Amino acid sequence: MQMTPDDLLWEQAEETSHKWLIQFLGHDILTSIASFILTHNRGLATEIDILKKGSYNIPVVLKYRNGSTVDKSV
Repeated sequence: MQMTPDDLLWEQAEETSHKWLIQFLGHDILTSIASFILTHNRGLATEIDILKKGSYNIPVVLKYRNGSTVDKSV
């Protein structure tokens, strides 16, 4: 089955978005983002996660030991 032009463009856009996001997954970058969030929302953070959707915004979730979370877009 041949792909429609819309499907082909959608796949190309997803690939571009994925490549763009990969640059922010390094340990140093994530540590800097977590430190920035912690300056505004103090607590004992245990985990940082990137939600991989959101155009060219990067939604980040910082999880704390007490079970609360902070969501930010960077």
